[in-house]
Amino acid sequence: MSRTLVISAIICAAALTLSIQHSSLWADEAFSAWLASHQSLSSFGWSLFHGDSSDLQMGAYYLYLFGWVKAFGASEYALRAANIPFILIFSFSIVWISSVIFRSRVAWVAPALLPFVWHYASEARPYMAILALSTAALASLLGFIHLPAPANKNLPWICLTSVFLGSCFHMLALLPVPPLLLLAWSNRLKWREWIPAFRVFAVPFLALAAFIVFTFMRGTAYDYPSPGLRQMASVVYELSGLSGFGPNRKFALDFRPYLVPVTLAAVALVMASVCAWIATRKLLPGLGAAVGLAIAEAIVLSVILQKQIDVRHLAALIPLLFILLMAAMERPSASAVTAMLLFAGVWLAADIRLALLPEYQKEDYRDAVAKAISLQKQSGGAIALAADPVAAAYYGMRIIGDAPCFPIRQNCAEAFARAGWDRGPDALDAEQWPASRIDSWLQLQHDDVVFFGQLDRRHQNSAWWPVVKSNGATVTAVHGFDIDVLRRGDLSGRSGRP
Repeated sequence: MSRTLVISAIICAAALTLSIQHSSLWADEAFSAWLASHQSLSSFGWSLFHGDSSDLQMGAYYLYLFGWVKAFGASEYALRAANIPFILIFSFSIVWISSVIFRSRVAWVAPALLPFVWHYASEARPYMAILALSTAALASLLGFIHLPAPANKNLPWICLTSVFLGSCFHMLALLPVPPLLLLAWSNRLKWREWIPAFRVFAVPFLALAAFIVFTFMRGTAYDYPSPGLRQMASVVYELSGLSGFGPNRKFALDFRPYLVPVTLAAVALVMASVCAWIATRKLLPGLGAAVGLAIAEAIVLSVILQKQIDVRHLAALIPLLFILLMAAMERPSASAVTAMLLFAGVWLAADIRLALLPEYQKEDYRDAVAKAISLQKQSGGAIALAADPVAAAYYGMRIIGDAPCFPIRQNCAEAFARAGWDRGPDALDAEQWPASRIDSWLQLQHDDVVFFGQLDRRHQNSAWWPVVKSNGATVTAVHGFDIDVLRRGDLSGRSGRP
């Protein structure tokens, strides 16, 4: 292994590690924190198996995070730092592919700047791990194809280990398997050397398949829209990095203020793609077909499930796109250099915007809960929580009851009790309440009501907003939330209906 390869991988890993943020957790990260913060393994297992099957399908990630939290704590940074081992795997894998397969010291730079990588490097979810393990599996397969024996004798073991671990972290890590098999077939892979590894992994993979079938038989509660051209276009928009130049689509869809940066970035990406196509003199056999198969898999899966796949669900397929980009850099040329500079420039600008501009930050549960705590203590009234209860619990709300889908056990309530509340939320999971239930509940209140409401587009049709707008609420805006005090004397109108 050359010194340049090692130094480049260390630089890539160090940059991604430094990007890990201390910012507020958002709802899905808080759920990861909640599961990982159980005090005992039995309590963790009980909650996981009594929850939704979609969580069981990534149970190994939660188990890994459970062990990580026991060693390093459950702070925002500690939870996200669980990605560091996978950042190292990703960095060494992508630099190794660039150096060994494509004989380029710099071909890895543009793919490593893709905003998807930087976003999930700093998120307490399994997608950085899946990206890293999928990249390692692809690197192993390509290495076996290109390296002579005996230098490649350990690569089948690395490949299958990476695929298996990734699939335990999330079943969608199995998506690269058909494209990898197509690549292997196209390059006339000698399977004899793989037989020992296949024999060892046959039983674990069969057990994993049986477990996945079991989770589907239990039923799942996937909450995604139906597939369509608009939804699929949004996946391309996110994956290409254009989302770093447009609106934060979690809160708004108005592109008018962003037309100039989005247009300039899109033109630059099109130019980069054309230059990359010109520079690519010879593709790895089967690579184009493998990428096409990966795209077809995503579309077919979405159609079969009648659920739109989100961009994060494609984490295991993204390394195939990296290979397409690096293929253009294999032989230095004016077109190759232009393509790399354009891709790298656009994605670096998107990374900087996404990291620094307030409008792109995650919803600020930390400050919102702190403000709600302060207002509740002043008013002494009830709390209506129309936001994620686990994220609120992480930052100090005392939660007792069914939240989000099974009981939060006492040890977790204690683990999350970082700040004391005089009383917990009287209206838990209130964002789904119909107007009639809101009216009935408000009639029972004898003091001011603190309303904790989330502002993203999923919550914009909540029946609470007419209450807030029509009853003279004192509003405190925190990024992603409205913290409103509904004064007792103004509650007569309630939901604002005549």
